[in-house]
Amino acid sequence: RLSDSVKKRCICWLAAEPHETSLRVAVLESDEENASVDAEEVAFDTVVLGRMRPGYRTLHLRSRRGTRIEMCHLFVHISHRNEPHKWPSASELREEVETRRSEAAGLRKEISQLRRGSVTVWRQGSFEG
Repeated sequence: RLSDSVKKRCICWLAAEPHETSLRVAVLESDEENASVDAEEVAFDTVVLGRMRPGYRTLHLRSRRGTRIEMCHLFVHISHRNEPHKWPSASELREEVETRRSEAAGLRKEISQLRRGSVTVWRQGSFEG
């Protein structure tokens, strides 16, 4: 019997080089009392992330010796997406872009005023206007 937490679980990860990144999935068996301590691996599979196509897939599981186990598959859903640099949040990036845009607009305005000669500029100790 599968527990409710195992029936549907989403696991997400980032890989800078998906064609050089391996994912190892293991099925563990344990007593409910000592689930994290005495877990024994009963099956596994290893895949290269970049080779997994999006959609529903099955992973043909292997025994501890590495041989495929007949009629033993893990049903998974794979989705891909590109993520921006993850350290700043999207809102922080938007704020930075907006700040840069307003600075650029101010500089464009100042350049325009300088070209028209309508700004007083300090040059060599005197004001010119």
